[in-house]
Amino acid sequence: MDDQVALSVERTAPLTLSTAKLYHLTSSNVPECNVEKCSSSFSFHYYGSEPCQTRLVCPFFSENLCGDYQLSLGHEDQEIAVCQDHQVIKRVLEPDQKLQLSFWHLSKVEPVVSCFLWCTMDGSLPRLTKEPGNETFVMQLVGSIS
Repeated sequence: MDDQVALSVERTAPLTLSTAKLYHLTSSNVPECNVEKCSSSFSFHYYGSEPCQTRLVCPFFSENLCGDYQLSLGHEDQEIAVCQDHQVIKRVLEPDQKLQLSFWHLSKVEPVVSCFLWCTMDGSLPRLTKEPGNETFVMQLVGSIS
């Protein structure tokens, strides 16, 4: 994962979900917030011409997941909470559909989260190369007022 590009979560437009990218979501350096419950979200828009197989895998969470903090994946009218390490959430995205990732944490905790999201035609990891456009995107799960 040598090619990493940081993205801000304070975007109002959805991010374009690419079948050539691996998205790394991490909570490192989450800034303090001065409200009881801090939250942020990402919206991904898939513009492909064929359905893609989306995978969300989180190899590491700190203690008290789904108690002091939570990551959720929303697709269509369904939202799924990620409450275990190594849980694999699979969804099929049709052309022009959106995927929503939501993260919240209590201000008194500093959760440690590391998750990967990708969307390919067969669900396998994208082939990452040094070519432009095939980077791993690192997204900070930034706390904000909910």
